[in-house]
Amino acid sequence: MGSCPYVFIREINTNQWCKVGTIISDCSGKKKESWSELILPLEFDGRMIIKELDPEKSFIKELYILAELYGHEVCINSSHPLLGQDTDGYLIMDHGDSLEICFEINREYKNIRLISYGYFDTYPASVFVPVEENPAVVVA
Repeated sequence: MGSCPYVFIREINTNQWCKVGTIISDCSGKKKESWSELILPLEFDGRMIIKELDPEKSFIKELYILAELYGHEVCINSSHPLLGQDTDGYLIMDHGDSLEICFEINREYKNIRLISYGYFDTYPASVFVPVEENPAVVVA
């Protein structure tokens, strides 16, 4: 069972990075490509880092936010050109890669959820090299 990649958000009150969970969990292999949802704290300031910490290669086709605003659901696309644009391509993240993504977040949003679609492939244990969890190291 896999659980990668990891999601870090920047908190508005502390201006610190905080690990909040993973996306495309349990989507090991192309045949298990699927949607996932991760609930984000209301303190999310719009900046996010996606980081591949485990010995896996992730293929992310879609990544966007759904939130509630005054009783209506709104969709917020990311700043990355391959994500949320219905392209045929994938954002490919290899072991150790990280990417900062920004979203336009309204302070009035409630029930903020990160929606993702994709899958990952796991590397053999023999090629695993631990990666530092520090989200401040970003490779675009």
